[in-house]
Amino acid sequence: MLWRIAKGRTAGPRWTDAGLVLAGLLLAAVYITAARGAPVGSVGDDALHIILARSLSHGSFSWPDATGLPVAEPLPGLAWLLCLPIRLLAPRWDLLRLAGLAAAATALFFFWRLAARLLGRRDGAWALLLLAANPLFVRRTTLVLPDMPFLAVSLYLCATLDRPSSRGRLLLAAALAGWAAVLRPLGFLLPAALAAAIGWRDGWRRAGLFLAAALAPFALWTARSQFAVTETSGYLDNFASQTARLASPRALAEHAGAMLANFFGAGVLGLELLGAPLRALLGAAALILAGWGARRLMRGEGARPVFVLTACAAGIVCVHLDWLSASPRYALALLPAGWLLIVAGAREILRGRRTRDAVLLVFLAAALLPNLLQARANLRGPAKFLPETMAWIRSHTPKDAVFESPACQAVVLLGGRRAHIPGPAADTRDRWLAETLSLGTGYLHIDERFRPDGFQPSGMTFVLANLNRWAESSPYVERVYRNAAEGSTIYRIRHPDPSRFGRAWFAYETASLAMRRGASRDFVRRELEAAVTLEPNLAYAWAALSQLESGPAARRAARRACAADPLDETLRQDMKALP
Repeated sequence: MLWRIAKGRTAGPRWTDAGLVLAGLLLAAVYITAARGAPVGSVGDDALHIILARSLSHGSFSWPDATGLPVAEPLPGLAWLLCLPIRLLAPRWDLLRLAGLAAAATALFFFWRLAARLLGRRDGAWALLLLAANPLFVRRTTLVLPDMPFLAVSLYLCATLDRPSSRGRLLLAAALAGWAAVLRPLGFLLPAALAAAIGWRDGWRRAGLFLAAALAPFALWTARSQFAVTETSGYLDNFASQTARLASPRALAEHAGAMLANFFGAGVLGLELLGAPLRALLGAAALILAGWGARRLMRGEGARPVFVLTACAAGIVCVHLDWLSASPRYALALLPAGWLLIVAGAREILRGRRTRDAVLLVFLAAALLPNLLQARANLRGPAKFLPETMAWIRSHTPKDAVFESPACQAVVLLGGRRAHIPGPAADTRDRWLAETLSLGTGYLHIDERFRPDGFQPSGMTFVLANLNRWAESSPYVERVYRNAAEGSTIYRIRHPDPSRFGRAWFAYETASLAMRRGASRDFVRRELEAAVTLEPNLAYAWAALSQLESGPAARRAARRACAADPLDETLRQDMKALP
């Protein structure tokens, strides 16, 4: 493709064509180094998709724990794709990154077909390079995630949308759109937009049949989840829990500004190295330019594929206005529409070809810079995720051990042990330990480099920030492994009688609830005394007793609370506040 450009099939200065070819060769090297520096398990979700694909290849779609219960999310589209590769490549999970590279190459090919038709070969090549050089696109390409297959399917359907319609072609399009709908959250926007585009030309009856066929897999999966898991989707619950922002114009405006900076400035434009205010300003300019390009392209012969890409992008942006996280990674699905429309808008506004080439070359260089910096780090970095830590887990823990870890997916896939994430409701060490012991957990793995994203349950950030302190202060938790280079610590959790701790915690919870409901002080005191008798290290039960008592008895209880959990700053402040 780039060779044909260099051979003179586009007009313009030869140095520009040579520069495009050189950029293409440079990008090939970037993708190779990116693949080397993106080990499986590094983002968690990649390991999760592999685990569920492995489960599906054995006839179920469930998390490997003691219950064996099926799960409702993530959506199963990628697992369907990976079933056969999983059986062939296990346990060489790193080879699965080839699927992402193949999907990215397919997406870029069909994007080129579409861009060359709508923009011409020269401007289409610019759009292609700016998409391929985007740091977000490069990083997600080498991960085992549904993003790249979704883009490949989307761009294929858009690139072939204006071909002569037939029943066979329509059935194929419906099948691919149906698969896309169960590949990733908001994937259903694609068949909806395609149905509108089909109705535009071929009539709404045909569009309705297409939409019904395309949404059938999504509807069946939703029904299965409701029947088997009694939950339609956790994604809906997460979005619904955050609608309060819509009632606050100020909070909504701040979030919209963050989206301009991250979705469009850092995501679409790839300007990750700039500050947030400048990214927001340039992101707003890119959004205006894209709107100008959409206005131009919607008047041409390629209006239908442009409508589909624009409608999907607009739907994603509108939904994410009600989402706490404005991480650039959620902007991946916006990239093809973004660069197609931005280049179209630039061609409309910047009439001079040399001026337009110079501006686009600046953005290409700005996108390549973080890629090159990352490529340099990838040449030195490890090709496997926490290799020494995972090797220690495999060789030093029982095969039936249960781990708690923020990176629980990697522990299951790479460490070969059952694992779960920390409970997001824990607000004290005692509550965390009670929940952990109730699950039969024997080990705690802390990954210091783990950062929760927008889809983590609320409260998870607080839990992860305090896990290390809780482990260090508990008499029932012992550090057994530390790897500073990998940022990993492993603790052994061992209680002589977990059921006793559970009874003590239940007594404390009963006393706390009774105190809030105004029960008699004698009843509350009996419950608290029962709790500390069963478990003398239950710090917050002692703290509650100190609030119930007065004088020397209150101070003695407060001292016992601080002795039970010496690292809890709240307990120390409460003791200082006593008369």
